[in-house]
Amino acid sequence: MNKKLSIEIQGMNCPSCEKIITQALQKLPGISDVVVYKDENRGVLEADLSIIDTSQIIQTIEEAGYSAQIIEDGNSVSRQIQTRDQSSSACPILSQDQCISINPKIIPSKINQQRVTLSLSGMHCASCAAIIERSLNKKNGVIRATVNFAAEKATVLFDHSVTNPTELIDVVKKAGYDARVITPEDREKEKQRKREEVMAQWRIFLMSLFLSSPMMYFMFLDFFKWLPGAITLPPYFGIISLVLTIPVQFIIGSRFYRGMWSSLRMKTFNMDSLVAIGTTVAFGYSLFHYLSYIYETSSML
Repeated sequence: MNKKLSIEIQGMNCPSCEKIITQALQKLPGISDVVVYKDENRGVLEADLSIIDTSQIIQTIEEAGYSAQIIEDGNSVSRQIQTRDQSSSACPILSQDQCISINPKIIPSKINQQRVTLSLSGMHCASCAAIIERSLNKKNGVIRATVNFAAEKATVLFDHSVTNPTELIDVVKKAGYDARVITPEDREKEKQRKREEVMAQWRIFLMSLFLSSPMMYFMFLDFFKWLPGAITLPPYFGIISLVLTIPVQFIIGSRFYRGMWSSLRMKTFNMDSLVAIGTTVAFGYSLFHYLSYIYETSSML
């Protein structure tokens, strides 16, 4: 017996959110005909309440990074399956002494199943989320892992007799990202963590701007000869730019190289790959011409 449910969902920002929630609900047993409407902040589905209860549905949506509540219970929907009175010769009915034996050892036991939600950081695009999700799903003992890029969360269903949350966090870190387990107490601290992350990114930006500003000034000297240093600084453009660029390229920008390396190990590319390759080519080209200029001067002298 199926029942039609209408659910109020908060936190959806784009059509991808609709897809994330729909896919998460469709993976639940007893759920069918899932439709999510971002503009109306609600979803409609049919649920067999003899298999799954509404609390599991709400929990699944919340683990995907959204808030939800049941706003309407529809009428029961009765479904019947018509069967043939006699089986075809291609599919004979088994008699009692021909019952199929099943080895319970190969059937996943729900007793050992555990669900954990991880808070992720370091993702820059949807490819990052795909890399983390693929890494987690490859981990032995993981039954299902889904990553929500917008909410920066991963929901993992795993066999706790085979693996544990600590090993799952290690998998995420090996992929080039950071993760930690979210507990009910941590949900109140999520906003504070977000503010700290924004402040950390702001400090990195200011440091990069401070080191890069002189090179921007050098560029202006080519166009505005009346600026201070237009005559005395050009001979030192190369060495000053090299000294200031190295920490920006390889220290502040090291996270892009880590992200590129993790994506290459997964045989894919992401935004980190684009940034790392583009800046490295520019740095290498500039260094080559700077050194060739020095060697040419040395040989001529």
